Amino acid sequence: MSASISDTAASTMPASILLILIVSMTITACAGKPDRPGFAGNGAGRMPPERIDAIRETMLARFDADGDGAMTCADVTTARSELFVKLDTNGDDSLSPKEYGAVSFEDRSFRFFEWNTVDSDRSGSISLAEFKAVPASRFSNIDTDDNCIVTTEEIVAFAREQMAGGNPTGGQRPGGPGGRRPRNVGV
Repeated sequence: MSASISDTAASTMPASILLILIVSMTITACAGKPDRPGFAGNGAGRMPPERIDAIRETMLARFDADGDGAMTCADVTTARSELFVKLDTNGDDSLSPKEYGAVSFEDRSFRFFEWNTVDSDRSGSISLAEFKAVPASRFSNIDTDDNCIVTTEEIVAFAREQMAGGNPTGGQRPGGPGGRRPRNVGV
């Protein structure tokens, strides 16, 4: 019986090196297929229509406050007003520091805005107008053309960016925490 090359390689090569070689070849073979469905690398792949629909429905559930099938700045304002009422546990039409403390769990945009920044009139409480003035960075990051309407194309681009590990530049968008310079959509 003659031994094949693979039998010879397997008998002379430690198992760990053989495993690394096989894994490396598999990764290399898979990496060169940017046209496979759902591939998120560099935006080159095509996202299946059913995946686009699922992402759009998820986004609508989050941002479409009036249920009209579109995501707009008006929806953000409505959602902010509803959140304010929910947080105002004592019903005095303002938020105390304690009430405001829970906001970042409800809306991540507020993570970057401390009490002193939002209480712009230094009254010791936050009014609805002050609350709505906080930029909705998540919405602004999706609405890339700044027209206050999120389109399906913008949702797909945002989803691809997220699937690729966030921002294509590898860090935050210009404008610091929360992404690119957020537009004030709450007033």
